[in-house]
Amino acid sequence: MIHTDDFAQHMSSMRLWFDPLPSEMGGPLNLLLPSNTPVISGTVAHYGGHWVHPDWRGNGIPGILLPMAKILTMELFGSDWDTGIVLSNSAQRRNLMAAYGFAKAELCYSGFFPPLRRDETFFLVRSTREQTLHDLPAVITGLREDGEEPVLTTRTGSRNG
Repeated sequence: MIHTDDFAQHMSSMRLWFDPLPSEMGGPLNLLLPSNTPVISGTVAHYGGHWVHPDWRGNGIPGILLPMAKILTMELFGSDWDTGIVLSNSAQRRNLMAAYGFAKAELCYSGFFPPLRRDETFFLVRSTREQTLHDLPAVITGLREDGEEPVLTTRTGSRNG
């Protein structure tokens, strides 16, 4: 969990990937987020990449694990936002983006990316707590054999819908 007043600043400073920042990483990243992107602040859940063995790829594993992770971080840590970074090659795959289940994807950065030591383009994916609560039942319904839509209630009493 990341506790921040401004998640974009957290990314720009590269503290998202390094703390402390190694001197060879240089200065801040020049983010390309649209001007109407809200300030992401508070308790931010940030989901990183995962590796799936080639024999298991294509079975929808991200669409199973990520909703479970979102439920757990919301319940255990009271996350206000769900975020992730998606590289351009993954962002072009509609089925993968749908499996991730974020409300919004926005171009975030394009250029030389010091952590990977190469040019890269990536997108910020994000959902508010309310958007996640609203969208998760449909995601879970898609996973359930009986097709029943669950009702989600957190300790704080937030409900989907």
